This record gives sequence, C-alpha cells and structure tokens, in this order.
Amino acid sequence: MKVNTKLYPQYLASEFIIAFISSIFTLSITYYFDGSSGVIKLLDSANGKYSFTNLIALGILFIISIILFVIYRLFNPRNKPIYKRVGNSLYDLNLSLLRVGGGFLVAFPFLYIFTDGFDSALIKFFFFGFCALAEAAGFSLVRDSIEPRLDRPIQYRK
Repeated sequence: MKVNTKLYPQYLASEFIIAFISSIFTLSITYYFDGSSGVIKLLDSANGKYSFTNLIALGILFIISIILFVIYRLFNPRNKPIYKRVGNSLYDLNLSLLRVGGGFLVAFPFLYIFTDGFDSALIKFFFFGFCALAEAAGFSLVRDSIEPRLDRPIQYRK
C-alpha cells in the first residue's frame, strides 16, 4: 500500500465541493421555508449526532472497519468479499458524518454573512469545518490507496 500524497489536493477539493454544495443547498432551502428557527432546528439535529455516546459508537465502528480491512488485506478467508463490503460501508458511514459536520460548519458562515452580516466567530466555524473536510479527504485518500489494483494479464506482442 502506497499513499500518493500528490493526489491529496484533488481529494480535498472534491470533499470541499461535495460538502459545501450539499450543505449550502440544505441550509438555504431550510432558511427559505422555515426561517432562522428552521436552520437552528437543522443544526441542532445535526449536533445530536455528535454527542459523546454517538461518537463512542462511531469510534468503535471505525475500529471494526479497520480490523475488517486488515483481515481482508492480510488473510485469505473464504468470504473475503463480505469483509471488504462491510469494512467499506462502516468506513463510508464515518466519512459521511465527517462530510455532513464539516459541510455545515463551512456553509453556515456564508449563509450567516448573506443574511445577518459578518461576525468574527464565523472564522472559527469555517476553520473547524475545513479541518473536518481535510480529515475526510485524508481518510478517502487512504481508503482508495488500500484498494488493490486490478490484476491485468500480460499481453505479448505478436
């Protein structure tokens, strides 16, 4: 397994674009229909996913996904595709929550500036959201580096 760090800016840009677009649309539509109370409800519901017990459960699921990746890579069990699929799904679950949290933290300052003006606390929101998206990009890069390349048969010239 070799991680190609030259691809990290591409992963970071794609994570940022995915999270920002999905979050800004969600926040904007919620603000349009429900006003600021709807945005507060939306952020509170997202905040509930990051309580201590939920983070412990997600950490355990993340460790299980890493263990399944190790079993898939180092051993040759009979049901190897199942280990790969379950490990990828658990890993993607954690990445999705990082994207949602980071996307809301990045998109909220833009919506707030558009509606109420600038506040110095918005810089911290953006910074922490960007850090979460950078972490998600790093995890995506590592996951894609773990995936084995397809074995191509050698083709001889005629």
